[in-house]
Amino acid sequence: LMEGDTIVVNAPLNKILFIKGEGPRGRHEIDERFTMKQALVALGVTHNNASGELRKAKLYRHAVPGDVTSPVSEVPVDLVEVLTNPAVDHDLRDNDTIDIPLSLRYYYVWGELG
Repeated sequence: LMEGDTIVVNAPLNKILFIKGEGPRGRHEIDERFTMKQALVALGVTHNNASGELRKAKLYRHAVPGDVTSPVSEVPVDLVEVLTNPAVDHDLRDNDTIDIPLSLRYYYVWGELG
């Protein structure tokens, strides 16, 4: 480098990830380099605090990344495996949508609650 040189560092670009069922809060801008595991960790999703069926999640992906008018494919995803197994991960594209179905488990409590 010489005196007076200018260094330009481009920040990483973002892509959009949707978490279905969260309404307007479900639209997240994430680093374009993030995989599914990195995005879930950055968004604070863990298998311990989940309220949905993480093993039955689906990834909806447009044929052309970023083009919401292109055909959509559905990929089943086991998010427990993604979050706990270092060997399992998925790439993400712009405008991908993750659908985590609501849990169908019911908890009944009899007696008194404090």
